[in-house]
Amino acid sequence: MEKYDFLDKTVDAYLDTYVSAIYACKFLFGDYFPSMRVVVRLVKNGSNEILYQEAICYGYEEFCYNYGAWRSEDILIAADKKYFFANFKAIMGEPERAIEGFKVGIPLITKQVVQDLAK
Repeated sequence: MEKYDFLDKTVDAYLDTYVSAIYACKFLFGDYFPSMRVVVRLVKNGSNEILYQEAICYGYEEFCYNYGAWRSEDILIAADKKYFFANFKAIMGEPERAIEGFKVGIPLITKQVVQDLAK
């Protein structure tokens, strides 16, 4: 968000998040893997001062850093290879496992944010 003026005035700060999540593949014939990028900002009420800001990526390390999917300063959490799929048809054939590939990443990302905010 760019403006927070219309939000609850009784709180000290706002936790602003943006999430993008896809299954991506590195090459045309490569495995598909879960990829999430979460941008988190803690913004002070009133002044809109950014108290904390971080981008956290969950996915395939080589894809994230070597192929420019995300910025190099982003924090990376690697996805377990058991959530990689040979092709799109394989993802569609096992939707529960595909969804689980994202679900297991959410608490890992949350843990990173909690650790950062505790500093």
